[in-house]
Amino acid sequence: MRSQTFPSARFGNGEESDMSAIVFSLHGEVDLANFAEVEDALDRAIDDSQEDVVIDCGELIFMDSSGVAVLCRAEERMRAAGRTMHVANANSTTRRLLELLGLLDRMGVEPSDV
Repeated sequence: MRSQTFPSARFGNGEESDMSAIVFSLHGEVDLANFAEVEDALDRAIDDSQEDVVIDCGELIFMDSSGVAVLCRAEERMRAAGRTMHVANANSTTRRLLELLGLLDRMGVEPSDV
């Protein structure tokens, strides 16, 4: 898995061998301070593959509206290309944020991911 490190977040993307999807992992915080770097990396992951994308939030501890906007824009790009994007391993805080914004279904957050 290729990864990059930024002051307040680490994220990476790579092929998951047992599924036909790119897994894009978010770690730490995704907020106003680093959303552009996260979005650039996610855009590259989307552009470099024709696979679906799974956003792994297992190590995400905080996401503000900037991070949510990144996910929304990525999901729109994926849908327009006939591909899907799902959020996996969302902790209760991330899940609640997406729920309050009415994005659980759009982001494909499964009940088992909480």
